Amino acid sequence: MKSLYWLLFLPFFFACQSVQHTNQSEAPATNQSNPDNVAHIHLYFLQPDTYEPAKSAIVFDIEDRKEAEKLAIQLKAVLDAKGIYVPVGSMPMQGDYKDSLTLQHHYEPFPKELPGYSMSKLGGKWYYSSETVHKTPIWYAQIYSWPVRSFNKLLSEIGLSHLDRLTKTAISFAILLLITGIVFFIINRFLLLLASNIKSWLFKRIESDHLSELARIISLIIMVLLIRFLLPALQLKVEFSNFLHKCFSILIISFFILGGFVLIKIGMTYFVMLTGKTKSKMDDQLVPIVQRTTQFFVAALGIIEILSILEINVTALIAGISIGSLAIALAAQDTIKNLFGSATIFIDKPFQIGDWIQVEGVDGTVEEVGFRSTRIRTFANSLVYIPNGKVADAVINNFGLRLYRRFKMNVGVTYNTPPDKIEQFVESLREMVKKHPSCHNESYHIYVNGMSASSIDILVYVFFDVPDWADELKGKQELILEIMKIAQQQNVSFAFPSTSLYFENAVPKE
Repeated sequence: MKSLYWLLFLPFFFACQSVQHTNQSEAPATNQSNPDNVAHIHLYFLQPDTYEPAKSAIVFDIEDRKEAEKLAIQLKAVLDAKGIYVPVGSMPMQGDYKDSLTLQHHYEPFPKELPGYSMSKLGGKWYYSSETVHKTPIWYAQIYSWPVRSFNKLLSEIGLSHLDRLTKTAISFAILLLITGIVFFIINRFLLLLASNIKSWLFKRIESDHLSELARIISLIIMVLLIRFLLPALQLKVEFSNFLHKCFSILIISFFILGGFVLIKIGMTYFVMLTGKTKSKMDDQLVPIVQRTTQFFVAALGIIEILSILEINVTALIAGISIGSLAIALAAQDTIKNLFGSATIFIDKPFQIGDWIQVEGVDGTVEEVGFRSTRIRTFANSLVYIPNGKVADAVINNFGLRLYRRFKMNVGVTYNTPPDKIEQFVESLREMVKKHPSCHNESYHIYVNGMSASSIDILVYVFFDVPDWADELKGKQELILEIMKIAQQQNVSFAFPSTSLYFENAVPKE
């Protein structure tokens, strides 16, 4: 908690060190000749050294001058509270300025930060627009609501008026942190209790640390939002307010990024549960890839939002990155090809983890599919890494997806075996296949298939209905041993390569 307090106090410290000097110190011309002049008149005559609300109110085109003074004061308070620094001297100075879209004498300096704050030309002079006149009381009521007014009253009752402005602001900010810290403690306790109940009710398989971390992050977000909500009560200068608003906005986005990471971890926990119920093992490899990808997009969106808060031209930056990315892409075509290849493998699923495949001359078992390459364990127990780009384009022979495993062999018997005994032997082999538990009984072929140089060949062509190679080897062994037993029982001899020599009797000499 102590480090958290210091972290939240740092924006105030840096704000004190980085105060910008406004360019509103010079007295403006009061002819309201352009939009810049209107903003200058309004703000200049509401500064502590030049406080004349009546002169500031001339930029409002309404008959009730007291109401105009009130609007001028309220509008400045709104700008200060939102930390909107009006760049006097950098706004349009042309008397005939026209908006490029509407082609009207109208200027809106902050369409994103404060939509409706604008100037319009009426009767040869520039004034704050009717929309600004209408919205100013609404903005003021929203910002200086009852909690803000109550906190402001509390600060005034403490008795800090005799202190200098910086010390008074620092003490007020410390009191604000103390109050919001108490709120954080209460909300955090409540959310931790709620997280514990939710875990026991719905998320039994989720690690408790994830939910506790998420509860803490939500509490931090609420705390920073509360600080930013009560900040107008401190009545800071616009420079302070602008800096603190940016700092707290960046903190909120950072906490949202961290919260997004935690939510992704929780989501991946459920993803793992779902993939555990499927037969495919490729889903298990997909989990870390999906997690890293979603975390990257969450972080990228957060960084873009932070850059926009810092008033960095994100469009130009992205354009520059795109040009650089094109150059990198041209230099790293193979890497990009491998990334797309990995996506193709996960979509098409030509093989699963543990399948025996043959690809690019490599024969082995698939162990892992990564972003760049597929890892195959060969039958020599070595590891081979094949780029996914090549795997996606290659012809893959997947032995792991076979419905049945074929077994083909020729049994050679000797030529002196009688035909009826050969026929009996063949029929016994067929009965053996029918009774074997691992053989596919509906698809087998056992026939006398040829006469070779030293044997009569019997084709044994069967299929094993087994899940893996080990069971296939076991079935082959059982089948071969059974063939040998049947041959021994029926007195059938196996042929082997041999050569017969015939000798003629020599003619005796006279």
